[in-house]
Parts: sequence; structure tokens; C-alpha cells
Amino acid sequence: MINYENTQEVSIDGEKNQAIHGELLPLLNQVYNNQVKLKDNMKSMWLTYIFPRLVTRADVEAIQKKYEELGDKIDESSGSDLWVSKIGQTLHLTFFIQNFMVGKLEVLF
Repeated sequence: MINYENTQEVSIDGEKNQAIHGELLPLLNQVYNNQVKLKDNMKSMWLTYIFPRLVTRADVEAIQKKYEELGDKIDESSGSDLWVSKIGQTLHLTFFIQNFMVGKLEVLF
């Protein structure tokens, strides 16, 4: 089990990761009441976030709505997966809804 309180945030590696994180973090902070930690990332590949509570489908829908408000295109939204795109970028967000041990989100790009 990943303990949110004991998790150390990691630094962001790469410009692309920084840009995606810079846009996504404010959205996550709104949904998770500023309780979001970047747990892992790999340059130009992925970001992993954790939260102090479990993830729900309503969280996925809330993030989807926020991306739509930004003008991004929702390619698919089903279950725990959300595909978001705009010119030059596609994100695959996987919310760990079925995980009862930790609130977690992986973002692949």
C-alpha cells in the first residue's frame, strides 16, 4: 500500500513532462482539494500521481469536463480511462478506480 503522507514528490524530468504537469496539476488540485503528489515520471513518456483517497468514476468525469472547458478533445472516456487530445499531443489518463489500496493516476503520452 502506498502511503500518501509518506510519499516524497519527485522532480519533473523534461520540457514535455513539465508542460503536461503544468496544465494537469491545477485540474487535479481542484478535484482532489490540493492533495496531489507527483510520485514518478519518465521524460517524454509518463507522469504518475497519487492522492490521499480512492479514485472514483466521478473523478474521471470531473477531469474530463475540465479538459473540455480548456477546449481539448475527448477521444474516449470509459471506465477508468480518459483519452484527451489537442494539436500535437495525446494523453492517456488511467485512473486506478479498481484499486482499493491507493488513489492513483498514470498519464501516458
